[in-house]
Amino acid sequence: EKDELAIMSVGLDLSPHYRMVLSDYRSLHPDTKFGLPGRYQGFNTGVVLYRLDRMRESKLYNSFLSGKQVTFLQERYMYKIILAEQDFFTSLGFLHPQLFHVLPCQFNLQESIQYLMPPFEEVFDSYHYCDEKKNIKIFHINGCGPTLSLCKHQNLPGSKFYNESVDRTFFTHANFRVFWL
Repeated sequence: EKDELAIMSVGLDLSPHYRMVLSDYRSLHPDTKFGLPGRYQGFNTGVVLYRLDRMRESKLYNSFLSGKQVTFLQERYMYKIILAEQDFFTSLGFLHPQLFHVLPCQFNLQESIQYLMPPFEEVFDSYHYCDEKKNIKIFHINGCGPTLSLCKHQNLPGSKFYNESVDRTFFTHANFRVFWL
């Protein structure tokens, strides 16, 4: 099985966050896929399925559980870890993708629209779009939203989404069923 080394299953970050934080790295490595839409856009750890047995047994993974190795990852990708394990797993996933199985986006649909602003407006949907509401299994309410008016960066100069009279409501109404009493 191709994921026999995977220590966890984790969803992608459905925003251009890592495109932004990797800007220094990307300027020195213009051909990199890191931070671009797709497999290497970065992880979001709002929903994670940990294989604790594999985490304990993986010599490769365990070799990165030291301050020295965390510093190595920070220096390699040229950004500070500010989102705790999410940044750590993302950086480790750039270097050793075989350690991570990517969950389908339907299992971690993030609602945040905090990056729907310049300079990311034109590329935002290529990161953020997942699937039709009826196919979503887990809604992850994170960041700002669900409407642009609730985000602190409204009315930015040059923003076509904020300055046009277009309804840009991104809220996904979900009908929740009770699975326990």
